[in-house]
Amino acid sequence: MTRILTSSARQALLALLSEWCDNNVVANTLDECELLAEEVRDLVGQAVFEAGLHFQEGKSTYKGSHIPCSCGDRARFLSYRTRWIRTLYGEAQMKRAYYHCSACHKGQFPWDIAQGLTKKTESPRLKSVVCQVMGRLVYAE
Repeated sequence: MTRILTSSARQALLALLSEWCDNNVVANTLDECELLAEEVRDLVGQAVFEAGLHFQEGKSTYKGSHIPCSCGDRARFLSYRTRWIRTLYGEAQMKRAYYHCSACHKGQFPWDIAQGLTKKTESPRLKSVVCQVMGRLVYAE
């Protein structure tokens, strides 16, 4: 597994979580510990995902006033458009740059293409996990 966090960032996060746990965690059984860990994992995952997505949206998706179009002409930037994304950590909404080609009348979202997104709302990682689970289930299930 590839690590994205630096060692110092990992230590800072663990210290923050350790302090939070000291003040907020009460679990009397192993099952409660696991349920609590799952709930905190999901909340932290959602917060980190939303912060990362917010960092990417808007002007960072802008690729200039014109970009090449598949028809050979150039597509012009028109506006930022909203899209929903469903991930392992919940759903989020973001705005990304939209380009339109007046020659072929097709629109494109370069950020969507770069992220491996299709017209469906699911992220590539979510689709991968669903495929893995479905591949392991027997047909009757």
